[in-house]
Amino acid sequence: MTMRKTEVILSIIAAAACLGITLWLWGSLSAVQSLWPFPALYLLELIAISAIALYSSLRDVQAAGIIIWSVVGLFLAFVILASFTIGLFYYPVVILFTIVAILSDLRHKRKLLPHLGIFLLAAILQTGLIFFILQLIKF
Repeated sequence: MTMRKTEVILSIIAAAACLGITLWLWGSLSAVQSLWPFPALYLLELIAISAIALYSSLRDVQAAGIIIWSVVGLFLAFVILASFTIGLFYYPVVILFTIVAILSDLRHKRKLLPHLGIFLLAAILQTGLIFFILQLIKF
């Protein structure tokens, strides 16, 4: 199997896992608490960013490496900050998209270090957004 096919398959699996996990969590959590607006907005964000990563991988767009590394950073920040609640369920998605990002960099012979910077920036921005929303909602 070529590296490109592996990227596509792993991207499909990651996006499907994200959707499945989110739907399962939504069904489980909505029975015991209101999800709107928070954490529903983050669950919707996770579905959206995994769909963006999947699209960029399927289309092999020029900026696929940047997009997928950004998605990994966004996911990892969420997973770490929500690790005492629902974050742990998304670790497989983070791992799969990380493998896709590395494979994409290897296939296109891109340097890893700049993409790790993008990953870190996305994680910092996601962390800031989470804390900002928590301040607005005042849990």
